[in-house]
Amino acid sequence: MNAALHTAFLLAFMANASTTNLPPATVLLADLLNQLPKKPMVLQGQLKVAKGMRARSLNISMDINWGSDPSLVSYTLRDNQNKDLEQLTVIRRGKRDPKYKYAKGDPLVTQNVPDLFAPVQGTDLSWAEISLMFLWWKGAKTVGVETIRSRPCYIVETPSPDRMKKTYGRTRIWIDQSYKMLLQAESYDSKGKLVRRMTIKSFKKIDDQWMIKDIDIQSFPANYRTRLRIHSVEEVRERDF
Repeated sequence: MNAALHTAFLLAFMANASTTNLPPATVLLADLLNQLPKKPMVLQGQLKVAKGMRARSLNISMDINWGSDPSLVSYTLRDNQNKDLEQLTVIRRGKRDPKYKYAKGDPLVTQNVPDLFAPVQGTDLSWAEISLMFLWWKGAKTVGVETIRSRPCYIVETPSPDRMKKTYGRTRIWIDQSYKMLLQAESYDSKGKLVRRMTIKSFKKIDDQWMIKDIDIQSFPANYRTRLRIHSVEEVRERDF
């Protein structure tokens, strides 16, 4: 075996060994989802979207109850006068495919569920991204480790659902090894080019659990920049949607 072939064999062996010893993606994602707060609460925040000199802000309310069976999360977008614009409710039961309810207008009126991967309200964000839908996609694999902002992370890669492959081919997720929290996510098109980067900027601790507080989202090559900031959290009594 010549030197070049021997080196190539060793590199391939080391790469295979490094991925073989990594924890399964199913375990990592289950641990991450287990960090979601189980008590029902309402999060109030703001979406700020900027492209060049143009900027727009929207209010967002997240009425969450991940601890119920089924879990229920309602996302409501409002204008600067706090008038309702759109609302999506995501209903999940175990490993079954989620169900959705959609309403639009002020007051909100139930309508057919739109394309969840299309931009909403003149932003470059979709309902799929607002709800972090990629955390539940199937077929994920652990592909490596990397340090993000001094935090050792596992890298999980998940293929996009067939209906989304025109926009995204796959998504990579960086999960903090110690806290089991999402630190970063990147989406790539079918040709492998980076089209979106989501960075978690800060967390808020609630009842010994860490919740995402600030998210920065950058689009490529359009260079949209979006920030989601949660400014208040209120625990509520459990109720039906």
